[in-house]
Amino acid sequence: RSAAGCALELRLRVHFCTFATKVALAAPAGAEKADVEPDFEDLKAFLAAHPAAALDESSTSLAPCFALPFVPRPHKNPGLRFIFEDAWLQKLRSDLVAFLAAHARVRHAPTLRHLAGGLVLAGGPQAAPPPASWHELLRIADLGLAAASRTAIGAVAKGGPL
Repeated sequence: RSAAGCALELRLRVHFCTFATKVALAAPAGAEKADVEPDFEDLKAFLAAHPAAALDESSTSLAPCFALPFVPRPHKNPGLRFIFEDAWLQKLRSDLVAFLAAHARVRHAPTLRHLAGGLVLAGGPQAAPPPASWHELLRIADLGLAAASRTAIGAVAKGGPL
């Protein structure tokens, strides 16, 4: 696991924890805006399981991500408000595309095949999915690849979580 990958994973987890709040904050002016508090339980568990030691010293810009779950109403805090802005999301998107482009060349087999193959090796031949399941796994992988390709060229549907 690279430091850049760990930092990107942290930022992605922050994004998905704050998504509902971002949507509520972006509601039209006439709509009733509920003060939605982000759900940080998953982020807290991730931070507890993955200490900052995996990050390099240049990741000081991630300090707000570590503080985020412990600050009440973070979208109103001047030091954390930037996480709820579109510029932060655009930067995350561009960093994700760059990371995937740089690391896609390294992997020679689909991740789904690695996961399924790992299950087979760990459990033995009796744990192998039935042949019909392989077709479904390939179909899901193909859909994921098509979605990732559309995202990489900027054809993301409006209103999606990323």
